[in-house]
Amino acid sequence: MVYRKDNNIKHHFIYLFILYLYYLFPLTFTGSLLAGGPDVLDGGAVYNFIAGKIILGNTDAVKVFLGGELPWQFLKGVFYPITFIYSFFEVEKSFWITDILLRTLAYFSFFYLLQKFSKNSSLNFLLALLFASSIPSTLNGIGLVTIPYLAGLLLKQKKLKS
Repeated sequence: MVYRKDNNIKHHFIYLFILYLYYLFPLTFTGSLLAGGPDVLDGGAVYNFIAGKIILGNTDAVKVFLGGELPWQFLKGVFYPITFIYSFFEVEKSFWITDILLRTLAYFSFFYLLQKFSKNSSLNFLLALLFASSIPSTLNGIGLVTIPYLAGLLLKQKKLKS
């Protein structure tokens, strides 16, 4: 079934709501969000939090790693744009904001790629939802979630004038 453009927005809201149910159920029933899978709040989130403190100007924050022997420029994530979120919020809240933003970006990125191959919008919505929900970890930044968008840009159907 092919949908009109004005119906696409409504369907995006519906499928994004389904994606956000992953966050809404634990928040409703337990009062907090749950981190599933690997222990993600021990590794990358801590490094991103320290990198966020360095972005705000606290270069002494890196001294918790290796007793201060590691220069702040070598800390992974200091120069990542997504680390700005960790500058302004506490670790857990920053992790969830980043996770939600990157999964939303993954949804739209994969939907953009699917539009190049198929005009069956209902299947495109579902596959984009499955892609966004299947990303194992969003701690590595926007690299993985933007690959479908970059592939869609490469497949742009435009004839060159010769």
